[in-house]
Order: sequence, then structure tokens, then C-alpha cells
Amino acid sequence: MTVPHDAPATVDGTLRRTVATFREAGLETPGLDARLLLEAALGLDSVSLLREPGTTRDRVERLGRLTVSHPVPDVFLRLRLTDDVAGALLSSIESRRRHLASHVEQIPWDQPW
Repeated sequence: MTVPHDAPATVDGTLRRTVATFREAGLETPGLDARLLLEAALGLDSVSLLREPGTTRDRVERLGRLTVSHPVPDVFLRLRLTDDVAGALLSSIESRRRHLASHVEQIPWDQPW
């Protein structure tokens, strides 16, 4: 299967294109070779490459709902994350906040919610 070179630049798209390229070149294990190359190049683990799109968002949403349904004082909640994971988490939160803010801003201030 040949993947078009103008496909979106996603990890999944890059993996598919690399597998296709390696397969066309006649490598014995194009899938494994492509995955190992991307893991090394992007600093990811195999779980990150094999995870379905939206899995992290679904997990965060589920944990958020659980937290809201069982509130506890925040002094008991403490997360210790690596810098890259913390940065990715904050980036995701800010992206979603901006998305929600754009919806809120569409409602005139004098109208009921």
C-alpha cells in the first residue's frame, strides 16, 4: 500500500508513510523498523505510537468527571510529572480552555446561558 506524501503530518501518517517506504525498499520487517525509527527520532515509547487517537483525552475527561463527582480538598492532590509530560498536559488544558472560551464568547453578555 502506498501512502500519499501529501498526507497530514501526524505521527500516525508518518508511521504509515515510513512503513510503506520501507516495504517498497524490500526491508524484511518494515512495520517494526519504522516504529523503532520513529520511537528513537521522536523520543516516544511504543505505547505512544500504538495508542488510538483520543485515548489520552478520553482518560483525562473520565478522571475529571470522577474528580468532580468525588470532590476532595486540593491539598491532598499532588502530581509530580516530568517537565515534558507537564508541558503537554498544560498545553492540552490551555487548548481546550481556548476552545470552550470561543463558544462562551459567542453568547451575548446580556443573554441567559
